[in-house]
Amino acid sequence: MAPAAYILCHAPALAGFRPMARRRSRRGTARVPALLAAAFAALLPPAPVMAQSFDEAVRSNLTLAVELCVHDILGTQPGLTGFRAAGFAYRMDGQPGQDVYHRFHAPADTVSAEIYEGQMAPHCAVRTAHLGLGEAIALVNTLLHERFPGKFRFAGDAQNPCRGFVETAGRALPVEVLFGSANDSAGCVEDGTTRITIAQFV
Repeated sequence: MAPAAYILCHAPALAGFRPMARRRSRRGTARVPALLAAAFAALLPPAPVMAQSFDEAVRSNLTLAVELCVHDILGTQPGLTGFRAAGFAYRMDGQPGQDVYHRFHAPADTVSAEIYEGQMAPHCAVRTAHLGLGEAIALVNTLLHERFPGKFRFAGDAQNPCRGFVETAGRALPVEVLFGSANDSAGCVEDGTTRITIAQFV
């Protein structure tokens, strides 16, 4: 976790970087099966020790945020403590005793996250506008195998990779890691953005 936290502590120096412009397909956004099936052919390498570009900072901070979220929902480490210690900016929306959203932002707008506590099942969600679903799913695949060996299995397939990963512990409500576009209404569409939700769903 230390290398990714180092990225966060030094991320303001990356503010001058901008992600490369993405060419928009003439056909518009494409459905997942056509664009994401290849993402599961191989795993991406672990996050680098030190980011050399804005894009690498996005990957490092996304990986760190997802790891903190998984620990929070598994109950192995409080997410509030982890995010703040890693250098994410913090604010709280809502009132204690009701629906509360703990919101975190990495420097240079690379990644944001939220932890929900309230009337519904707790969840932790990570978003970025700078990384597509195919690469994000592959990154999380690597993370879960390295940081949580044997605890999760891939529950999706080439037709529906956004089904993501599910805990293998066998409890009644296993922890799930689900994917979608960061544009909530878009669903499982490859549009260059990613939302990752970690939760125990009823």
